[in-house]
Amino acid sequence: MTSWEYCTVRYVWLGRGLTQEIHTVYLDGQELKEWKDQPWSVFLNILGKERWEMSAAKEVYTEGTRLNHLNEGILFFKRPI
Repeated sequence: MTSWEYCTVRYVWLGRGLTQEIHTVYLDGQELKEWKDQPWSVFLNILGKERWEMSAAKEVYTEGTRLNHLNEGILFFKRPI
């Protein structure tokens, strides 16, 4: 039987999220400041190379000011140990 290790990623995209640039990202509750303004796809590809597999996602939409909307979400990943 396979045993799994889990992690949680919470993200906020810059602007409306159309460019999928990271505003803030947390891995297991720890902010990864070096990822600010970086492409979301690059971050996900790195997790994939580390054998993390997304197992669930929850998107949260928070409306900010008229010109600034934040898209937030929580992703759950797992990998075999």
